[in-house]
Amino acid sequence: MSNGYLNRLVYTYSSQSYWSLSPIRFDSNESAARVWRVIGAGYLNDDYVTNSAGVRPVINLNGNVEISSGIGTSSDPYVIK
Repeated sequence: MSNGYLNRLVYTYSSQSYWSLSPIRFDSNESAARVWRVIGAGYLNDDYVTNSAGVRPVINLNGNVEISSGIGTSSDPYVIK
């Protein structure tokens, strides 16, 4: 969110929360790991991995790949050369 404007096109935005792959720590009192979770509008929150959240796939591309069209949304996905 910038200046009160919520950018729903940014890749972290989702109406559902999902896990990142970035661990925070292991909580020995709870016997569970804590991991960063992306919630709602793309904000980060730490949470126990024993709680439920979705996952999102990631694709890594070579640095010399060019995007020929699209803005990266589900209705206008990137087209890669």
